[in-house]
Amino acid sequence: MPEHDIEFFDAHVHHWDPANLQWYPHLAPDADLSDIGLGDIAGMRRLFDQQTYLAEARPWQVTGYVHVSAAGGPGTHLDETDALAALAERTGSPQAIVGTVDVTGGVAGVAAELDRQLTAPGFRGIRILAGVEYDTPRAVELLRLVAERGLVYDLVVHPETMHLAARTLEALPGLPVVVEHTGWPLHPHDAAERALWERGMAALAEREDTVLKFSGLPMTLHEISAAAFRPWFEYAVGAFGPARALIGSNFPVDGLHGTLPQLLDAYHELAAPLGADAVADLFSGSARRVYLGEK
Repeated sequence: MPEHDIEFFDAHVHHWDPANLQWYPHLAPDADLSDIGLGDIAGMRRLFDQQTYLAEARPWQVTGYVHVSAAGGPGTHLDETDALAALAERTGSPQAIVGTVDVTGGVAGVAAELDRQLTAPGFRGIRILAGVEYDTPRAVELLRLVAERGLVYDLVVHPETMHLAARTLEALPGLPVVVEHTGWPLHPHDAAERALWERGMAALAEREDTVLKFSGLPMTLHEISAAAFRPWFEYAVGAFGPARALIGSNFPVDGLHGTLPQLLDAYHELAAPLGADAVADLFSGSARRVYLGEK
């Protein structure tokens, strides 16, 4: 079956407009994102709306997608969730919204922001880019708010913090967790970091309610190819299994290094030897189970 006939439910998309720097200050001409492994970001400093995304995915057929929080200006994340819910009402997509919260507001503030976003149809969970110190009582308290509301937690970690997050999650059985960006290694050629990443992957995979999101590898490796992805893909899918792994394009960020069809073709080359069921899980089934609650 040609790759583009495979159902693809994208687990990680960002819409944004660089003209709106109040919402997207990281797209300013003088923005420096080198601390997260990004070099020249001119290629992602562009309007990336739903129409652009769907056009760039062709000939692959996107049957749905998850929008992950992109607004970084103070307080704008709540407006972003509302705007995405309105977009979904008009067009039917995105099928799921992963927002965020301001952790500086304390537990009460986080609870209020979660409840505020729960009024938006399609709101399914949050990610927190910074401000959570894992393996602390406060981290457990914050994530318990997510669990109590039946939401998904998109976990942002790096190799040195993966084991701390794994210990935190031991106190939160049943909370659906998605490890973003393949564990987000920042120094992919550093053997010591690779060893930390492997141990962290193994620790996180022990928890059955945790799944892995294959996203961000181009952001880390500065390349899109099956050969470059293979050492990371094979270890991670071996730890989690295809039924607990899913694919997110991380576009337009990962688009700094190639096209969306090139990205999906590379993942398909890696997944195909695992069989049709594994391909179905990785490209759609796992994401639909986690974010939409499908069986």
